[in-house]
Formats: sequence, C-alpha cells, structure tokens
Amino acid sequence: TPNAEGDTDEPVWETQTGIAATEPGNRKVTVFWYPAEDDASPPVTYNVYWETDTGNGPLNYIAALTANPPRVITGVTGNSAPVQNLTNGTTYRFAVRAQDAAGNEDSNTVSMTDTPEFTGNFTITTIDDGGDTGYTPSMAVAPGGEMGIAYFDQSNGRLMYASNFGGDWAAGPAYDPSPQVHGVYASLAFDWSGNPHVAYLDWSQSGASPAGTRVLYIAHDGSSWQPFEVVDESGADGYDKYFTAPRLTFSPGDPPYITYTDMTSGKLVIATKTDSSWNRTELFDSGPGFARDFLRSEVVFFGPSGVTFGVAWSHPTAGLRFAYYDIDLEEYVVETVTGVPLHGLHLDASIKGAGFPVIAFTDASQYPNTRPMYAERKGPGDWSLKQIAPTAPDNGFSTTIGVVDTGTLWISAAAWFSPQNLGARYAVDDLAGAGFQSPLTIDGSAVNVGVFMSMAVNNQLYTPGKPFIAYSAPNSAAGDGFLKLNLAARNN
Repeated sequence: TPNAEGDTDEPVWETQTGIAATEPGNRKVTVFWYPAEDDASPPVTYNVYWETDTGNGPLNYIAALTANPPRVITGVTGNSAPVQNLTNGTTYRFAVRAQDAAGNEDSNTVSMTDTPEFTGNFTITTIDDGGDTGYTPSMAVAPGGEMGIAYFDQSNGRLMYASNFGGDWAAGPAYDPSPQVHGVYASLAFDWSGNPHVAYLDWSQSGASPAGTRVLYIAHDGSSWQPFEVVDESGADGYDKYFTAPRLTFSPGDPPYITYTDMTSGKLVIATKTDSSWNRTELFDSGPGFARDFLRSEVVFFGPSGVTFGVAWSHPTAGLRFAYYDIDLEEYVVETVTGVPLHGLHLDASIKGAGFPVIAFTDASQYPNTRPMYAERKGPGDWSLKQIAPTAPDNGFSTTIGVVDTGTLWISAAAWFSPQNLGARYAVDDLAGAGFQSPLTIDGSAVNVGVFMSMAVNNQLYTPGKPFIAYSAPNSAAGDGFLKLNLAARNN
C-alpha cells in the first residue's frame, strides 16, 4: 500500500474533470461525477460544493467552506451525492473536487447550474400569484366537467373565482367590496346548469365594536355575478353574531343548502333558499366554549335509501357526529361517528358510490400530536374508521376528501396539511387493509405549503377520475408572508 507521507500531488481525474451532470428533484439536486485516482495516497474521496447562482462566474469555494452552515459535503466515497434542503425554483451552482488520503484536493473550477423542482406525482400550476391571495380555497367540478375555485384575496379583501371554462385557467373577482372583507372561508358549488354559487363570510366588522360576521351568498346566472344576498345576520347593525365557515351544496332540482354554526347560540344551522328569502333552521347543539371557533360543517346529498341529505359536524365534547333527514319519519336522525372529543377539528365529506357518506377529519384528541382519519358509513349507525396517516406533531390539518370513480369501483382519496412531513400530502384508501396507502407529497417546496386546501375529483372527464387539489403556497415574490393559489393535478 503506498505511503501518504510526503505526498503533495492532487488526485487525477480519469475520464472527465470535476462535475459531470446534475439531476433536479424536490428540494434537492443530485450531483454526478466520474472517478478520479491517486496511486500515492488512496482512497480518493469527493467534496461537493454549491452556492446560489449569481451568474457572475465560477463558484466561490472559500465562501462555501466558511458559510454557516458550510455549503459543502465532504468525504463522499461514491460518484454521486444529493444536495438536500434547497429551495424549489432557485438556481444553484455546483462543483466537485477530488481529495486523496493525504489531504490533497484538486483545484478544478468546473461547475454546473441546476434548479430543484417537484415534478413527480402531481403537476403543479399557479392559478393566482397577484399579491397575498389563495386563502381558504373551495374547489368543485361542474356537471359538464369544467372546474372552478372560489378563494379569498387578502390583499384586496375580496372574493375571487377561477375557472377553466374557457380551456385555460383564469381568475378574477366574484365580488370586490373594497375596502371591506368579503370572501373568507368560501364554499363553492355548481347548480345543475353548471353555474357557480358561493357561500362565504363577511368579516368587514370583525375588528370593530360591535363586532361580528355575516353569512353571505352570491350566484352567477351564466352571464355575470349577481349582487350578494345576506343569509344570516343579527341586530340593527347586522354585526353582533359570529359564524363558522359555511358549506354550500345543491340537490337535484332543489334550491341551495348552506350549513354553518351560529357561535352566539352554539347551534348548527341549515339555511335553505325559497324564492328570494332564506329560511334558517337551528338543528343541533354544537357545543360550548372556544371549540366552536374550529367547527366545520358539511352538507352531503345521497340516495337512494330514502335519505335526503346529511350533515357532519364536530362537537368539542361529543366528538364527530352525523345527522340525516329521514323523509319517512320527517325528522333528523343523529348518529355518533366516533364519540371522541376533538375528532373532526377539521373535516370534509363526500359521497362514495350510490350513497355511502365518507368523511376525512383531523384527530386532535392527543394534541399537539394529530393525524388525519377517515370514516365511512356502511349503514344506519354503522361507521368504519381508518387511519389515513400516522400520528405525529402537526400531521393532519386542513383535511379534504374526494372519491375516485375507476370505472369498476369507487376509491376514497384524502389530502391534508402536514408541516411535519413537508407541506401538502395525499393518500388513497387501501381497500384491502385497515388504513390508507403510503402518503405522497403533493408539494414539499416549503413547510407551510397547503395550510389551506380543497380537493375535487373530476369523474366526468377522466376515467379513472382525476383528483385536483387547490392549495395555498408561499408567494415570496409578492411579499414576506404572502400566499398564492396553486393547483395540483394527480398524474394517474
């Protein structure tokens, strides 16, 4: 074995000097090189350097070594190495130098640039990055297969609507009340003619005294957005009540239905429209205390079992509950889905097949350890539960659900926000097991990707159905802490 003592010669590259190729990935770039040799002081190892590319020439090796933390990976024994924890969309410059056992490092200045990006299981499109926008999106699919997203533009305090009815996605205000605050917690639904309708909150007076919110509703008649309608308010000033996020839906041939919780009375409310007025019915106790601030309700329609529609909601002490209207009994029948407090902190519901309600929800019973869970109704009072992803800190917020029609069966899919596991996540039901399949990352470009999200499955234009997820993502180009609206399409 050669002796390294007195060796001052640097390694020699065999085929090509320095870096040979790069391959971008999600928040990383993998760097490749050909071998180098050193007969006097083997073995040869490799040092991988990188820096943000400035376009001003070769890589600054001294700056990379002295950075905190250093921008170098030392002692690599193979011929490739991933450079991790990079920022997607940012261009970096990379270089590789060989070093022998005596500490002699070659001095080549060959470098290459590359840009990390996520292009795996989902195709990502930015829908709106015009300021601080993309808050609380709600996505739906029209009967003809076109899609729409209602969301809140915080920069301008207005309700926004984006659709692909013209082929390409286009966004614009559905209602611009500046300087008010219309559009928070929007809920989008299409009528059976394909026109969009939105229920949402007006927070214009939430910081005033007396303060409060209003539940509002706005409809598109096929030509333009019509003036908003007030669904619920109270008092002469209209602002001494608080409401949770409304949910809107349509039943074939029926008017719109909106559910929400009146936090003043602690009651779950169903509002229905007849002619030009809204009729409100307080149905169930949603529970006392601050937990009402987190309640989310969902109206779901299904049949043909004689059930008109159902409502799922979270009670802070009674857990996740479900009620349906029995047309024979002419009354609501309440069912307990889990009975565990803080089950359903966030929830979303849909219909599987010919009439099986399914619910994706956050299990916060062991907070701060949380997880996304799944419930499926098999029959009256019979609910089966599955874990979507394991329990972990901050794993399972903003849960949303969709049902994929494969042509032969129906499969539930869920998405959720998990900063513990890099942003927005997605999983489908493992029909043969007790849980869901291993989660996929929708977008892991930053830890706060997917704080707000909504999923819709387009079963009209795609077989199998194609899941789409509208979600918020950092918009650092517009301002510090700003958000934008992205759309992820599942690559089947």
